[in-house]
Amino acid sequence: MQKEKREMCQQKFKDFEAIKVAENEQILVMDWKNKNGYSEYSIRYMLDKEKGNLIITGDLGAGIASWYNSLYPEKLASLLNDIGYFKSKIQCCTETYTYRYKDIEEDLMSIKKDLILDGYGETELEVDFNKILSLSTYIDGGVGAYPNDLTEIFEKYDRDWQQSEFAYLGRRVSNRIYFWAVGFQMAVDDLLRKEQRKNTVF
Repeated sequence: MQKEKREMCQQKFKDFEAIKVAENEQILVMDWKNKNGYSEYSIRYMLDKEKGNLIITGDLGAGIASWYNSLYPEKLASLLNDIGYFKSKIQCCTETYTYRYKDIEEDLMSIKKDLILDGYGETELEVDFNKILSLSTYIDGGVGAYPNDLTEIFEKYDRDWQQSEFAYLGRRVSNRIYFWAVGFQMAVDDLLRKEQRKNTVF
């Protein structure tokens, strides 16, 4: 996981605590929420330890991830360090990716540099890429939603654009995925600390 993403989540969750709602051999239900009672960024995790399913609900949306084998909280927490792996296990989700204008612009700049090296003229690229940016509101709708004006520019530079960088312009893993992963890790750590304190003999 990217260091800056982890730090972003940890900062947001610095005043949070884990509340165990229910637990037995098969399931764990825990709330991850602000100690002041505010619901902003609060998350409920429901882990089916036996079947390996994680259901997530709360202020950041909802999602279901499946591993199809037994999975315990500490093991899952370690697996969530790999965001790409975690995302691949999500079966359904409020939002997996974002397509922000600044990210589309950043990706186009990278593609532009490569195309200039391939011999395309900078002025022509500038005109076409400005046209792409003017149509950027269509990009977050997915490939099927692209208007002809957009796909014609893509095809001009890559006939197989659907298998190229053009097909993924601006696509970034949604921050909610990072918040879910780091929140789960921090919640499990918090529960373990509470258990250790409870079991400490003075």
